[in-house]
Amino acid sequence: MQLYIGTSGFQYDFWRGTFYSEKCKPADMLAEYGKQLASVEVNNTFYRMPKRTVIEHWGAQVPDGFRFALASGLKWPAWLEANMLGIFLAILSVWLTRSLKLSPGYL
Repeated sequence: MQLYIGTSGFQYDFWRGTFYSEKCKPADMLAEYGKQLASVEVNNTFYRMPKRTVIEHWGAQVPDGFRFALASGLKWPAWLEANMLGIFLAILSVWLTRSLKLSPGYL
């Protein structure tokens, strides 16, 4: 079994000087992150799927074999599209809200 180690997010200013260099720009954080870890959870995808160009840009910044774990609000077609773009998912993180009643149909 292959394990991918990563964190929840990658663009944190307070990581400068520890995980990133002091001068690391936000636009360079994913590329720098990808040099050190093999996966990352993308939390903003819970609220909406980014444009295709954004997904392609993410994929271009990380090395081959890097994996994204996308948070989902049960928007499955969006994740299938991301996979079709070649941005392979390590994990699909599904966040359930309190207002959602559990039903076998969701599983």
